Amino acid sequence: LSIFYRRAGAAETGGTAESPLGLVEEDTEALAFWNTARTASIAIDTLPAKVDFDALVDYLATSIFYSTAVHELLGSVNFEVSLPTTTNGRIHARHLFPKDRPFQCTVQDWYRILCVTAATTLLPVPMLIPEMQRAAEGYASAATEARTSGHEAAAARHDRCAGVYLEFVRGLTSVADEIEAANETREMPFGSFNPRRLEVSVSL
Repeated sequence: LSIFYRRAGAAETGGTAESPLGLVEEDTEALAFWNTARTASIAIDTLPAKVDFDALVDYLATSIFYSTAVHELLGSVNFEVSLPTTTNGRIHARHLFPKDRPFQCTVQDWYRILCVTAATTLLPVPMLIPEMQRAAEGYASAATEARTSGHEAAAARHDRCAGVYLEFVRGLTSVADEIEAANETREMPFGSFNPRRLEVSVSL
């Protein structure tokens, strides 16, 4: 965000070559987004009434965390509980089951639900770290093109974007290395939060 916005308290007013959108608080689109986000929140008080740079950073970081790492964790749990007694669209009549046996769907219904779930949720999507690396390379290439065309301001922004993505890649790789090193000593390795296993969320 620092590539496009500046924090409140900076000497400049309005947009600059370094921060073309000025303050978050002055961006009508950011304000409209924030008002909508607050109405969509289950607990509206969890979001500040007014958006600023830090609030938007926190919101986006939290959203990314839940749509990647937490999504991966919950998806892993789903595989463990997709049973005829817990995943079904309909069940047999209750009188068909002994008192000590839980109700369940037919094998045909269960298999149909599994197939629909697999077809709609297991489509391949880009992996997180390689995609962030690719984005960095794209911005670096755009910076070269802009500089060749004499657009130095645009080239500088593209360079900054490339740097942000590269730093993100380095951070993700470091976290992955730490998790994998810790897993060497764990009886039950934990990989749901490993960035090397995370994908780019289609919602982002």
